[in-house]
Amino acid sequence: MDRAFESGAVVVAPSVPAVPSVGYPTGGNPVGGVPATKPGPYWFHMLTEEMRAVIVAGGVTPDAAVLNQLLQSLPAALASRPEMTRVLASAGYQKLPGGLILQWGSVNGVSGVFGSFPIAFPTSVFRVMAVHGPSASALLDVAVGNVTLAGFNVLHAGGGTSQTISFMALGN
Repeated sequence: MDRAFESGAVVVAPSVPAVPSVGYPTGGNPVGGVPATKPGPYWFHMLTEEMRAVIVAGGVTPDAAVLNQLLQSLPAALASRPEMTRVLASAGYQKLPGGLILQWGSVNGVSGVFGSFPIAFPTSVFRVMAVHGPSASALLDVAVGNVTLAGFNVLHAGGGTSQTISFMALGN
């Protein structure tokens, strides 16, 4: 999508109407003397620039011949927002709108070892779930304890036996 019109385009953006009509559009009512809504050049300019800004923020070069650029650019445009940052790896996190953060990873060690989250939770930890990782040599009971904003202690029935524990944590 780009600034391309059939005819009559100018080089300067239209000005905001001095006395804009605010509210909702209407088809009008000739009997009641209500005129139909006329969008006007600023309305078209406003919509074009709003959509174009999302396209550019998503790393896509505006092109009048491509009709799905807005859709193409949305994932990257949303990911660039601070509340949507993420690290998609074996140990990573995803921040969601509204403040919820999902984190995951694994901890290797004996019972009582401290496992760090990929990033510290800013405010609180709602839940940490732990299970045996893919390379666990024995299936032992697993739990977490001493949860902080930065991590938690792994607790498992193996005591001094080193284990790989995978975790998922929710917080904000």
